[in-house]
Amino acid sequence: MSSLRFRRFLLSQVILVAAASVCSIALAAQSKPRPNFSGEWTLVLEKSDFGPAPPPASMSRSITHADPSLKYVTVQRTTAGETKTETVFSTDGKPQKNAVQGNQMVTTGKWEADVIVLSSTMEVQGVSVSMEERLALSEGGKTLTVTRSFTTPDGPFTMKYVLVKK
Repeated sequence: MSSLRFRRFLLSQVILVAAASVCSIALAAQSKPRPNFSGEWTLVLEKSDFGPAPPPASMSRSITHADPSLKYVTVQRTTAGETKTETVFSTDGKPQKNAVQGNQMVTTGKWEADVIVLSSTMEVQGVSVSMEERLALSEGGKTLTVTRSFTTPDGPFTMKYVLVKK
């Protein structure tokens, strides 16, 4: 084999090995299972921050997560009484409609690495409100942190709920 042919052969082998490495890394990244948010969750009031809103006396959230479906049943107790809200979302970018305290909310969900991001819009008493909710698990899946960022005509604000798995 001539020197030029040998170099071309060697170069083609290096390219093949590099391409195979890139493909195997991409497959390994894709095969990593995403976290599952299913469970019964209880609010840890002292670790949470409700921004300008008054904190609830208590809150629990039951999550059923079978990707791309994500269902919440939230029970919250305040000085005004107890409310129960059921909502269904999708993590595949398909818009989902829910009624929240009599108001229509449209939400689009997606994954950003291991975080679920739910972007919602709704009208409350004729006022347009946008909300982004980010769900992240920590401590081996035993802690759920929900960060909610609101955009309202009165300006933006953020809330953070920290919940622990029962």
